[in-house]
Amino acid sequence: MRIRDSLVHLDTEEQGNRLRLAAGLVRRHGAHLTGLHVYDVLLPLLVGDSSSGSSGAVLLVEMLERMRQDAIAVSGGVEAAFREPRTSRGTNSG
Repeated sequence: MRIRDSLVHLDTEEQGNRLRLAAGLVRRHGAHLTGLHVYDVLLPLLVGDSSSGSSGAVLLVEMLERMRQDAIAVSGGVEAAFREPRTSRGTNSG
């Protein structure tokens, strides 16, 4: 059976072995490798008095934006780790 496409899950932990295995497999089959990294920003549970005005909403928006930026930064590192082996090992890029 010929493999044409492969999807590898990327995360911030233990991705090295998984990525090496996937890269070797697609290299042997001349296949296309796609990496998938999902980041999730967990929403905080807010408990408080709603009569305090909109300052709580402003703080929430700022906190969520900080969390989003942190997740994007982590994703950038995961993407760099994914792209490095593909180019150095000659697998097909996507």
